Amino acid sequence: MNALSLLKRTSSCRAQKYIHTSSRFNSTTYGFIGLGQMGSRMANNLITKTKSAGSLVYVFDKYEASLAEAVRNGGVASKSPSEMLPHCDYIITMLRSDDQVLEVYDELLSARSPKSDAVFIDSSTVNFTTSRELATRMPAGVSFVDAPVSGGIGAAAAGILTFMCGGDESTVNRVKPMLSTMGKNVFHCGDANGSGQIAKICNNLILAISMCAVSEGMNLGVQLGMDAQKLADIIN
Repeated sequence: MNALSLLKRTSSCRAQKYIHTSSRFNSTTYGFIGLGQMGSRMANNLITKTKSAGSLVYVFDKYEASLAEAVRNGGVASKSPSEMLPHCDYIITMLRSDDQVLEVYDELLSARSPKSDAVFIDSSTVNFTTSRELATRMPAGVSFVDAPVSGGIGAAAAGILTFMCGGDESTVNRVKPMLSTMGKNVFHCGDANGSGQIAKICNNLILAISMCAVSEGMNLGVQLGMDAQKLADIIN
């Protein structure tokens, strides 16, 4: 190999190394807080489907076994929600109650400064007023989207959840590719924060009423002498 060819090859290798490093440096960084039955499966899909782009997913849960499992799947453990804050472009919370959500956001918004232009996404099912309160507490340049889900554990594992999003439409469009790693449908429910939570509670109400109607119909049929299995087959 002559000197000119060697120089070209060396320059090419250096360029490829720079491109790889630059791509890694500029890749999106995510945070996921809450690794319960739903959150662990959602986080696993996010980790798996963004890994090829060089993205990092920081994870946190107080339950050490859940945190360890997420790390085995490729997540980066955080000692606390606030520890991941300065690193993340997007932080998703998936928690059990309004109190837990408020506690986590109290820590996130008081401990350190988030990245400029960061987006917080809360996929917990909480009161829509909680979502609106959190939106008013966001620092300048930071956005908030409430994005509760439907579909259950099976859909979370399969990555086919439905997200119901409340918040500025441009922000929802920005987070849609990320949410699509965990779900099949992403709906913008309105520009007002809390719109996603309102859609979720309405959806739950309709499902609950439907379940009551099925139960009453089955009970009536059995009382009138219908075979329960045959009636269930017909209804299904």
